[in-house]
Amino acid sequence: MLRALWPASGFSPVNFVQGSATQGHVARAFGVPLVAIKRATKLYRERGPAGFFVSGPRREGSRLNAEKLEQARALLVQVHPLPVVSAQTGVLSDTLRKAIKAGRLPAVKKTATQQPQRKAAR
Repeated sequence: MLRALWPASGFSPVNFVQGSATQGHVARAFGVPLVAIKRATKLYRERGPAGFFVSGPRREGSRLNAEKLEQARALLVQVHPLPVVSAQTGVLSDTLRKAIKAGRLPAVKKTATQQPQRKAAR
């Protein structure tokens, strides 16, 4: 099946690895963009075949850096509500909520509010 994709000249991807074909030949033979061939070649040369099966490194967030994390922690310890902490630090409340869930910030303590007195049923 794969042999049907190769030109009648007997060209195969092995020719590229051995050095007898160019990246352009591979791109034209398989109908793949040349930049994709170049990226895959670079990855193969740097990491070998295992590089294709490893996920990329995890990115760190830029909004909640160490300075803002400490500022948010101080405000949460003083029992400020999450929207107030969000407004003062400039970090979205959803980002703060995720940090609380991940354990990087202390949990917000809910304050008990006074329930209005209801009139007795007649």
